[in-house]
Amino acid sequence: MARLLPVLCLLLLFATGVGCGLFGSASTQGIEDQPPAPVPAPASAEAVVLQADNFLFKPNLIRAPAGGTLSLAVTNVSDQLHDLTVKNPAGEVIVQVDLPPHVPVQVTVPLPVAGDYPFECSRPFHAKLGMTGRIVAE
Repeated sequence: MARLLPVLCLLLLFATGVGCGLFGSASTQGIEDQPPAPVPAPASAEAVVLQADNFLFKPNLIRAPAGGTLSLAVTNVSDQLHDLTVKNPAGEVIVQVDLPPHVPVQVTVPLPVAGDYPFECSRPFHAKLGMTGRIVAE
């Protein structure tokens, strides 16, 4: 029985991970992934609503006009500390803001030139686990 304990523990961990969605969902296996629908930035000074959750941003693709700024109303809806780190098309960090749990944060992102402005949570492993997105300035 003592030899089976480590094996049983691993099986339990794997089963828990599948149930929590860490290894994908049985209902979506075999279905081709579809790109997320982009969220256009509002024409007025209204902010785009962005949610930070456990290892994802909603939406993770935002389109905005180049040559100005983008206002984001960001809320971390998880119980973990996250951040929002935005880079310009050259890969330089232009915005980095902590996102405490359940506290709305207003963020202004400069978009002086057209291009892709990737964003992520820079906490250890969060981006690698999928907490990324991009702003497309057109």
